[in-house]
Amino acid sequence: MSEKMHADRIEGAGEPYPDQLSRCDELDVLESAITLHQKLRLQLKDFHEQIVVEPVDLVTHDGTEFLHYKMGDRQETLDVNRIHAVEVVQD
Repeated sequence: MSEKMHADRIEGAGEPYPDQLSRCDELDVLESAITLHQKLRLQLKDFHEQIVVEPVDLVTHDGTEFLHYKMGDRQETLDVNRIHAVEVVQD
């Protein structure tokens, strides 16, 4: 699926809806946003509101991936397993 998704992006078929992303696709979105300095809108599994963050780094520790991000003046870390949905914020 990941190869097909990347092929669709290259052909300009548009981005999938956030609730259609697989786990690997979500990680691709996170990595891309870090590289391109894009803000992300995150819906967390245990938090009813969405948050907008500026991702800084994605690291793996003991088999778990963590997103380091900035939100305002603070820098935070989030276990990516807590993310329910992710989408790039269009400026």
